[in-house]
Amino acid sequence: MARRLVIDVALLHLSAVRFGLTGPVKYTMGARDATRVIRVPHPRITVAVNYEGWTPFQRK
Repeated sequence: MARRLVIDVALLHLSAVRFGLTGPVKYTMGARDATRVIRVPHPRITVAVNYEGWTPFQRK
């Protein structure tokens, strides 16, 4: 399905953030995950959103 889509702009929430309470569960992707995600649909433009995270999150 992803190969059939034409994506002009992809907004990716990055940081690989997690909550200490939930352990290793990530709520957003890291840069490595993002490069895997955009390979198949290959958007014309990719924008990283919220890269630094938010104080209650812990970056790993």
